[in-house]
Amino acid sequence: MKKIVLLVMVLITNYLGAQSVDPETFPTVTSGIGIKYLYTNTGGEGKVSIKTIMDSVKILDTTTITYADFYTAITGGNLVVGKTYIIMDFQTVYDQMDFDAGGSLKPTLVTKTGATEQIWVLALAPNQIASQAYSATYPNDKIQYDWTYNTTFVNGSPAKGRISERIDENNNRTDYDHREIKFIRYDDGAGNFTVINDNGNASAEFLTFVQNFTGGVVKDNWLGDFYSIGAFFGQEYANNVFSAGLVISNTSSALFYNNTFSGNVTNNTFSGYVYNNTFTYTGILQYVTIADDLQSKTIDDVTYPFLFNTAFKKEILKASNGSNYIRYFDGTADVNTLIP
Repeated sequence: MKKIVLLVMVLITNYLGAQSVDPETFPTVTSGIGIKYLYTNTGGEGKVSIKTIMDSVKILDTTTITYADFYTAITGGNLVVGKTYIIMDFQTVYDQMDFDAGGSLKPTLVTKTGATEQIWVLALAPNQIASQAYSATYPNDKIQYDWTYNTTFVNGSPAKGRISERIDENNNRTDYDHREIKFIRYDDGAGNFTVINDNGNASAEFLTFVQNFTGGVVKDNWLGDFYSIGAFFGQEYANNVFSAGLVISNTSSALFYNNTFSGNVTNNTFSGYVYNNTFTYTGILQYVTIADDLQSKTIDDVTYPFLFNTAFKKEILKASNGSNYIRYFDGTADVNTLIP
């Protein structure tokens, strides 16, 4: 019976003109595999190019994931090295800083939740991601993402990580998500929402940049962590109101809060404990370096005319006796002016 079946198969093969070949006898392909073809062994279906097969197969090096699943994966050391994880449900969640009349953090804070933003992170190890992250929502921003932040600082509300640095498309930098985190400001009695502590007046919420003034460009401002510090030290130290038509190329690197700039402010460096100061002249304050524990001072063009509209270097500094001075060089000697 077996011989009869075999004979029938041979007759059919010869009748169809098909060939029976052993693929093990084919030569090994060492290059140009994309231009080769795959053939059926006994005819019928014809051939298909390997390139067509390659083009039809999508090799994914990204995966979408929720924050909860990402947290479980990274803490369990289960990330795939080299894979990009797209955290689809990220939102900035924070306890909004709010202070009573005496400047103490209120016992009850409101937990705020921002808009959903896609965050892309690259796995460097099973339990480690790269410091640089990316936002599909704001692709021109440079961000760093802290996945360990799973509860808010004060209320302990569930969080989804946090943006620990954001440099936006205007080169404004903060150690928090300044696109979402808003600060409470109280009316000073004249319709200006510039007061940090609750004075019983109406309040409003403000982003760090753009909302605090009308018109103009805010760019190249690099600020510290003016949000989370309040949770640890009981005092928010950011009350910066940029109200000029142009605020550009300013740098702050230390405690710097409750300041109002109402003129054209350019090229300033703040490197000391600078707070609760008012620069009231509408001229140009430029080439000024503040390296001082400067606080509670009013600086205007009447008392200190050489600070404004002058294109030379000025320094505000603290002397060894604790007094505050403005210093500049008049071409012959240093000129020191006391700030009482």
